[in-house]
Amino acid sequence: EAKLDFERLQEIRDAVGHDFPLVLHGASSVPQDLVEECNKYGGQLPGAKGVPEEMLAQATKLGIAKINIDTDLRLALTATIRKCFVENPANFDPRNYLGPGRAAVKELVKHKMRVLGTSGNA
Repeated sequence: EAKLDFERLQEIRDAVGHDFPLVLHGASSVPQDLVEECNKYGGQLPGAKGVPEEMLAQATKLGIAKINIDTDLRLALTATIRKCFVENPANFDPRNYLGPGRAAVKELVKHKMRVLGTSGNA
């Protein structure tokens, strides 16, 4: 499991000032339910781990303005598409698997916005 160095984060915040937005790269939490779903339908992601959401939420209080979570979004999309293909192997219409995939990504983004305290800030 990844860990954030909050002391270093504070040092960086102090060095650059509070008006300078900071970004966390590689900060996906890698939700285990999505890893399990992906693997259940043919994925091969053994031992995939990420940064706990509680740590990411704490980082936002230290001036992190952007958190990159691409792996989480790809997991949501891929797990959903894999499930669609397994449950409906004759389906070849992208609307029937990309639609549910997009909906899964949207739900994950809404969850992340709530957890990270950004809901209503758009």
